[in-house]
Amino acid sequence: MVGLGTSVTTTLLAGCTSDNGSNANGPKTTPDEIPKGGTLEVTAAADPQNLDPHTTTIDVAQMVLDNVVEGLFTLDENLKLEPVLATDYKLRDNETTYDIALKENVTFHDGSEFTSADVKYSIERILDPDVPRPRCWFTTRGDSSKRDASAAFPTTTS
Repeated sequence: MVGLGTSVTTTLLAGCTSDNGSNANGPKTTPDEIPKGGTLEVTAAADPQNLDPHTTTIDVAQMVLDNVVEGLFTLDENLKLEPVLATDYKLRDNETTYDIALKENVTFHDGSEFTSADVKYSIERILDPDVPRPRCWFTTRGDSSKRDASAAFPTTTS
């Protein structure tokens, strides 16, 4: 499997080489000269099990989801939180509640607006004991009575 992965990676990277600023078709183009639009087709070793980011454990699905789903934060190379759909956050004085500012003008694939209600829904779904969460081991530890997401959103506004 490692050999196959190396072979595929080498094949994919072969098309990304350059030779001193030119290619077989002439001079190298600038980003503004690259045609926009079209279709990019990508193959995978298997079909995704599902595309539910909370329940999938299949790496093929994760490869797709990494290009479709975004979180509030990511970790940088120093393992520090870096905002993605959030713009900022602060810890309240009680040291158990965070205020998270969300990016504005973010839309879903269907054009609907991204709101705090979407964040609330996602957190409540992750904490729901009836939703399988094979990768979310942290939600299965400790006292389940302390995992009430609704308590974290008493003044949620869109």
